[in-house]
Amino acid sequence: MRKIGLIGYGYWGSIISRIILRQRFNVDIIFTSKKIPSNSVDCSEIIPISDFSLDIVYSLTHLFVLTGPPYHHDILNMLSKSQSIDNLPLMWLEKPFLTSSKQIIYGPKIENRLYVDYPYVSKNADPSFLQAVKQYQKDSKIQISIFSRHDIQRSFGVVFDFIPHIISLMRFFVKDFNSLVYSQWRVDSIPVQCPIMCDEYRVVVYSFEAISDLDGLKFSLRFGINNPQPSSLLLDRRNECIHEPPTVLRHSESSYSVNLADAFKAPVDQNIKRFLSANSEESLDLCDPTFHDLIYKISCKAAFEFSRIERL
Repeated sequence: MRKIGLIGYGYWGSIISRIILRQRFNVDIIFTSKKIPSNSVDCSEIIPISDFSLDIVYSLTHLFVLTGPPYHHDILNMLSKSQSIDNLPLMWLEKPFLTSSKQIIYGPKIENRLYVDYPYVSKNADPSFLQAVKQYQKDSKIQISIFSRHDIQRSFGVVFDFIPHIISLMRFFVKDFNSLVYSQWRVDSIPVQCPIMCDEYRVVVYSFEAISDLDGLKFSLRFGINNPQPSSLLLDRRNECIHEPPTVLRHSESSYSVNLADAFKAPVDQNIKRFLSANSEESLDLCDPTFHDLIYKISCKAAFEFSRIERL
């Protein structure tokens, strides 16, 4: 029987709670410093974070740590010093796993209980997308656009929020990230049309390019919040690169385009289902530490380049 707890509750916590309920599980305990109206979440018990205790954690089988990086490391460091590590639950963490230059290493007993939520992984990909990927791993132009329709900015910043998704998608094509050369860093304010109110407003779009001489790949990468454009991926072997985001799946011998919502159907739901189906005796699929380091290094470079532009 699953006993599920959440540490932290906000916008993301409300989404996770709804997904857990869709998986036909109950949220038993929420630790939070926020006041949550009793009718806003289906939970057996809401406990102030100040009353957080290991005894309560030991009673859980699955724990969602939704404090966000780098704060989840504070919790993990505390739990790693527990005298009863074997009694700790499996733990779900938000990406990114690393957001500081400090290399954080946990013992195997803790590491094997961690699941980091990276939605764009092969386990969540549609078979037709994986088939297309094989055809565009050399001499291709690849445009990745990831936008959130919400205007909520996470506490650790837009760059550290989106770069993990960018790198996860690039990893389907790139064998050696050290072969990439980055350029064309831009921060643009562009007009968009609100699909509901039909009003025009401006949003910030971050963009840059990455080129690999190793396999002839050229990436055009764009991301941002408060943007109604669909997140999409476009692959092209032609001289002309498609710039308009697709509305439907298109596939030909020389080009392929897809909305990420079609290539990865409900990836967070799938990750949560996989996480909740695991038992404490099983080792969870924590991404390779080198992958976390890669995300951190590219995120830092991007944050530096974009902040330099914004200061001008």
